[in-house]
Amino acid sequence: MTFERVDKNGKAYVKVTDGEIATEQDGLTLIAACIERNTNLAMLPKDCLSQQFLQLSTRVAGVVVEKLEDYGIRAVALLNIESASPRFREFALESNHSTTFHVCETVDEAEQWLLEERTS
Repeated sequence: MTFERVDKNGKAYVKVTDGEIATEQDGLTLIAACIERNTNLAMLPKDCLSQQFLQLSTRVAGVVVEKLEDYGIRAVALLNIESASPRFREFALESNHSTTFHVCETVDEAEQWLLEERTS
């Protein structure tokens, strides 16, 4: 996978620019990219969300989100939630109540969630 650091409004996040999150190791690679770029924020465009990630029976999404939480990384996925499976929609709606992982449809909405100040 390849990444770029995006600086906006005095904060930085890592954006996946190529490759897919398909395994737990890919999640760890994302975490390492954040740490190397001195940020705890990540944006996951639709193209980097593999079928394995979107199919909850593989457990990839759950394991990756758990790792993100363990390392204090907040991530937002760009995805039209209506195009996802019913199970992934449920997962996304539940995740959207957390401070670790969020699903948004637009970059503006994603950046707003990712860059807003949090107390917890």
